[in-house]
Order: sequence, then C-alpha cells, then structure tokens
Amino acid sequence: MNDAPLITRLDGIGELIESVSNRDGDGRHPRLAEEQVIMEDRQLLGLERSRPILATGHQAEFWHPGILAKFILMDILSSRVETSMFHLVADQDTNGFERIEYPATADGWLTTSTWRLTDREDRVPIAAVGPFQPRRIPDHPQPATGSIAEGLQAIRSSLESHENAGTCARQIAASTGDLMRRWAGPMPVVMATDLAETRMLDSLLQKMIDDPTGCVRCYNDAVGSTAGDIRPLRGTGNDPELPLWLLDHGVRRPVTLSMLQARDECTRFHPRAVVLDVLMRGGLCDGYIVGTGGSRYATTSDHWIRTWLGVELSRPVVVSANVTAELQPPGDVAMDAIDHWRSAWHDPSATGAGPSAEKTEWVHRIHQSPRNSSQRRELFHRMHQWIREGRKRDSMRLDGLREQAGHDRKTRIAMEIATRRTWPFPLVPAERLDELAARLREAVSGQPDSVEASASGSGQ
Repeated sequence: MNDAPLITRLDGIGELIESVSNRDGDGRHPRLAEEQVIMEDRQLLGLERSRPILATGHQAEFWHPGILAKFILMDILSSRVETSMFHLVADQDTNGFERIEYPATADGWLTTSTWRLTDREDRVPIAAVGPFQPRRIPDHPQPATGSIAEGLQAIRSSLESHENAGTCARQIAASTGDLMRRWAGPMPVVMATDLAETRMLDSLLQKMIDDPTGCVRCYNDAVGSTAGDIRPLRGTGNDPELPLWLLDHGVRRPVTLSMLQARDECTRFHPRAVVLDVLMRGGLCDGYIVGTGGSRYATTSDHWIRTWLGVELSRPVVVSANVTAELQPPGDVAMDAIDHWRSAWHDPSATGAGPSAEKTEWVHRIHQSPRNSSQRRELFHRMHQWIREGRKRDSMRLDGLREQAGHDRKTRIAMEIATRRTWPFPLVPAERLDELAARLREAVSGQPDSVEASASGSGQ
C-alpha cells in the first residue's frame, strides 16, 4: 500500500466558490469579451446559459489519475455551488493516443507491455483522425493484476461502443466519460477546434491583426519569464508567427500574420494551448480546473494577456494527485550490484569501490608512455591480456556478480513500475480512486460556508 498523500496540490477552491457563488454581476468575474458575446458563444457550443459553468479538460487519451482528479473535483464543486460543467478536449493536439502502456508480468517479474489500439500517422492532429475499431489486447505478457486486465477490457469495450463517433477525439472523450462515470457525472464535451467558430476567438484574432508586434512581443516575454516547455513565437519582422494553428488536410501548420490577414470565411484558425487557456478563463467558463502542467500555461497566459491587452483572467483551481496501480513492490534492492559487477569485469583485482592498485598501475604506465608509440600499444595490449586472464581465473565470482547485477536491474525496473503514477486511470483499482474522491470531497466540504458536498450524478 502506498502511504504517500493522494492529493499533492490543491489551490484556489475557496476563491472559486466565492466567485461562482456571487451571481450579482458586480464585476468579480474577469471577462475577455462582453457578456452578450460570451452568452452567444456558450449557446453556439451547446452549453447552458442560465447557470455558471465549470470546465476542465485534457488531450484525447486515457489519462492517469492525476487528470481524473480534475474531473472528480469539478463534479464535487459543481454540486456544491450548483453549476453546469463541460469537458474540453484539446483535439488540435498531436498527442499519441494510439498506444496504451500497462504493467505486466514476465518470468515472475514486473515489466511493461504496450497495447497498440490502432495505426496512425505521426504528428497528425487528433481532430483529423477518424474513429477506429480497437485491436485485441495482447495475450502476452499477462497484465500484472486482475484489475489491470479488467481495466484494459473496459477500455476496449467502451471504445467499441462509440465507433460511430465523428472523430477519434470524440470517440475517446465518450469512452473516458463512460469509464469515469463512477466518480464524475455526465457532462457536455467541447472540442478545442469548436472554438474556431466563436466570436471570442474571432475578436482575439482581429486584435492580433491590429497589433501583431505587441502580441508577439508580450507572448514571448511571457514565455521567457515563466517556467515550462512553451516555445517562443518565431519571427519579429513583417510576417511573425502567431499563437494559432491551421489544420490543413490532416497537417497542423503554424500560422503567420500574412495567413491571418488573408483568411476567408472558409478558413478556420485554432488556438494553441496558451490562447485556449485565455479563452476558457476569459469567459467561456466561470471556473477552470487545471493540473500542474496547466498551471504553468496559466502563468504564461496571465502574463501575456495582462501585458498585451490589460485583461486580468480568473484564477484557475489547481489540483494534482499521486495514485499508483497498487502493485506489490519488490524487496530490498542491492543498489550497487550492477556497479560492482562492471567494476570487477574491467578490473579483476577490484574488491570494492574504486580501481585496484594493479589496474591503477597499468593505467599510469600507459599514460606515461609516449602517444602513438609502440611502447604505449604494447602496454595497452598487456593490460587487456591481464584482464582476460583475471576473468578466466575468477569466472565463478564474476558469474555470481553478473547474476546479482541482473537481479538488481530487474528489481529496479519493478520498483519503478510499482511506484509509477501515470498508468491510465481505468487500470487503477476503483477502491483507490474512491479514496481519492473521498479526500477531494473532504477538501471541498472544509471550505467556509460549506454544505456537505456529494458528487451529483456520480453513480456512487
């Protein structure tokens, strides 16, 4: 049993409850656009207009429990403050959804195996990939536990039930929605590519056309001043790159100013991660829940939009969790066995840390001899002859060290597998995810003026 805290970070709950509960329009909700525009965009996306909205999301894939924690928390908060909610899918991304890695066993040892769901061309946006018939789950090696085998089958069955979805992204989103129903109730799904039709994004695109220099300068300043893996925009001349994507016949292309200026009614530009965050916290929802990675994007977004347009975005709620698959870890590890074997293999006289006196002497004599000389070559050959003779003489000892090193290597791998927190959530025992949901409910119910929260529609 892993005794580490299930929740590793939880920020902003009290502020969100206070902000969303205040519905008197007194200006506490930061907005990127006028209220009428926001309401029209919500209607366009099929979202409620009569209640505040919470949102969270991720790429289209079978994510780990840390991502699931965002949906569980959103469901709990939605019940607490009586909001609607939706699932945002970053379908403009090119993430690798088609491979599911899972813990398995081989020869009594924990190992990993990969289930390839389908074939897919590299770097193709998920929005351009059609729904698919999932392949069979591999027969060998066997999943490490019964719950992992059941989780893999649940993923396959759910994908098969949604083969008529319009795209792969919608198929996976529907499948993850089914699989997390025990902890988070049903909710509308919005694709990031759907936002290309919104007036909010159109207004932001016009601002980019009107002030491309300021947009790019402030964006790159924000990227440079915050930690993360966001790439600065290229080009500062007459045709700079902008923080947008163009999906062109299955290819995702960066957008430049000239492309945006030449757009027609049929061309759709899509937000990159930072712009997507701005749209969400700028009005498409009233409370946005992110993870550790999303919080880094939010920091960049805040800096960019504040310095460029003077807009203050709503603060996101940040949640992170540490949930493993509850695998039995191996016993004690002789952490120096591999190093000991390598040392003995290259230095037969070595008995512990560091080279032996004999090996040190050989190396010293070689270094002291003239470079490229016959003397140096002769010493080098004699040293290796001494090593070969030592290996032959001590073969039984070396075989024992090699066996111990192999055991050590397998034990290290097994330990990494047992403590890994990024396995897909359907592979984690449901009872462990129940514990995560309980801890999140406790955190929400402990906020000021709370009433006992229950996960509405969660099926628990």
